[in-house]
Amino acid sequence: MSPTALKIGDLRHRILFQAEIPVDDQHHGHTIIWKDVATVWALVEPVSGREFFYSQQLKNTITHKIKIRFRSDINVELRIVFGTRIMKIESMINIQEGDRFMELRCIEDM
Repeated sequence: MSPTALKIGDLRHRILFQAEIPVDDQHHGHTIIWKDVATVWALVEPVSGREFFYSQQLKNTITHKIKIRFRSDINVELRIVFGTRIMKIESMINIQEGDRFMELRCIEDM
């Protein structure tokens, strides 16, 4: 799907963004909890075999591309919950620099 062909109606999956919050465990350490940040509509696509092969040549293996409406409050420190699956945001692209849609390249936590 080309970036210009993306329409709001294509965003048919519900995803949740969460932020990592360290909480003092009162034993000179901390534990991590995840706080919900935003729930949005998205288009979740597994990468093709060719893209998967290419991504293996890089530092991390991208498993999914997620397209959402542009949001300035999303960053690579957040994680994505998609159903029962957890994904780490590896990189973000502002599609056509138009502040309309963004593509998140993610790694599924296996």
